[in-house]
Amino acid sequence: MTSIFELSKEIKEIELDIKEKTEEHKMLINSLSSRKNKLQSTLNNHLGGLDADKMDRGSSVVYVQGEINTQYRKKVLKEAIEDLLNNSGKKLQKSYFGVKIYSGFGEQGSDHEYGMCPTYGDIVFEIGICKTYRNNEISESLLEDAIYYLANISK
Repeated sequence: MTSIFELSKEIKEIELDIKEKTEEHKMLINSLSSRKNKLQSTLNNHLGGLDADKMDRGSSVVYVQGEINTQYRKKVLKEAIEDLLNNSGKKLQKSYFGVKIYSGFGEQGSDHEYGMCPTYGDIVFEIGICKTYRNNEISESLLEDAIYYLANISK
């Protein structure tokens, strides 16, 4: 017969395994979504007559995870463009601009330092500077490419 302690221990182990697998799944979904968005963006560039080289260079400076499908996300996109334009991306070099959803409250701004996340809710959209440029000055031409990329990503 199995003791209540053994049963309790096994339940805890399974709960931890579920939590770990859920986090792995979220990371995989984010990675796949990001890759899909980049491919879709490249396809749209080719079909829409945008400067593909400029878009590629811009996407090497900034990243966008999640769909730009609400007014709030478009507002965050505009804020990121303004930071690049008016502040050379200094805010974005320190933290990503995020949108979270928490318990039925709808979308809320949730900016965090890289590697951090909100205590409550899940980040469903974020814009940030790619790792290579977080601690280095970004040239004016690359800033321009990043702005071009963000301004055209949802077209």
